[in-house]
Amino acid sequence: MPREHYEELDFNLAPFGFDEITLQIWGKESLRDSDPPGTKTIDHGDREIVLSPALQAVFVNEDTDETLTFSITGTSHNTHNSDGSTTSVATGRNILGDQFDNEVVLTIGRFTYTIDADGNPSPLTGHGQEIALLALLDPIL
Repeated sequence: MPREHYEELDFNLAPFGFDEITLQIWGKESLRDSDPPGTKTIDHGDREIVLSPALQAVFVNEDTDETLTFSITGTSHNTHNSDGSTTSVATGRNILGDQFDNEVVLTIGRFTYTIDADGNPSPLTGHGQEIALLALLDPIL
């Protein structure tokens, strides 16, 4: 299957002080139209598992076209709770936003967070590595 750039998932890092940097997601074409790009979702009632085979996060300096690429082939286990919140357990390699530290992190391991019914996230908790990615952007600035 060919690799695709999922432009609808592009995220500009201006809120983090990097106006010229865009985070792009690349991966294989989804098997079902109902799946998020580059993923496969397995539904189990109020739970779902989102697999991300061969997914990559590419930070692009829009001024110079220089890039920095990370593999994000992790899995997300999401539970939709009765109070309207969603609890997610991210396993493997994932890129997550940490609003409490104003950071974008590459997590390697098992990390949990909850998004309440109003869209407010809890802090990340878990075991493994949290790699602050914004500090690694120097080579492409």
